Amino acid sequence: MKTACPLSLIIVLGAIVAPGQDCKPDNATSLVNAKDAVRRVMTMEVYTSWDDKVFYRAGDMAAVAIVQTLSESDITSPDKMRLVLRILRLAFVCPSRCVTTPSDRHPNVTMLLIEHLKNTDGGRTLPELNEIRDFISQQTRDLE
Repeated sequence: MKTACPLSLIIVLGAIVAPGQDCKPDNATSLVNAKDAVRRVMTMEVYTSWDDKVFYRAGDMAAVAIVQTLSESDITSPDKMRLVLRILRLAFVCPSRCVTTPSDRHPNVTMLLIEHLKNTDGGRTLPELNEIRDFISQQTRDLE
């Protein structure tokens, strides 16, 4: 009887805790988190580990967050453009394992954004654009 009470308590507590273990954010929450991280990085020009984690999980959603959060002048200014490229690089460091949404593992919006940046005055003189494009293409080449 003495072992039955602690065992019952463990089973009850396990039943309460178990549903909370499967709490993954949905796409809307992920987009909000990505937008917040973009806003923080672009205003403070500092990355936190939290921001890195959000970008690692975002994939193509990072480009969507950039386009929806920043103005055209922010995206195309040479100083801010380097921050944008850093975000895009982080978003595709490990797309097959880190990006939570399968559709975000493919850089559709990201490549459109990079092409748009290449056609701006600041983008024509920025060699990092081609490097980032090539890096993302290489990282996503073998995805299904």
